[in-house]
Amino acid sequence: MRITKAKDTVSVDYQGILFEVADMENDAYIGKLLKLSKAQRKAGIDVDSLPYEESVPMQAKAMAGTVLVGWDAAAMGAAMEPPVDCFDFSPQAAEELLLDDRHLRNFIRSVATDKARYVIESQEAAMGK
Repeated sequence: MRITKAKDTVSVDYQGILFEVADMENDAYIGKLLKLSKAQRKAGIDVDSLPYEESVPMQAKAMAGTVLVGWDAAAMGAAMEPPVDCFDFSPQAAEELLLDDRHLRNFIRSVATDKARYVIESQEAAMGK
């Protein structure tokens, strides 16, 4: 039983680009992370204690397409060096971005673990948003 009304994703601005972020406790992310960490868990290794160089790629791969689920393609293209007209979202592009930009990765993780962002306020729900 539940009484909380929640959103699946939230849109957040980072460096002028809108990112679509899902709650980190979603089934797709958890399943992907469990699959990626199967070998470590089977060997009795605590995934939370993995060295940085092993944990970051695993986390980026798990978050891509499950936690980071979209972005404004035109704004992303304009932010690239050199700029392009449009840079469409894909899990592969998201993984590369999450691997290469630790500040963005930490920001997305922070948003995805902030439960208050996903709760629909009663006033907001009453207004039809």
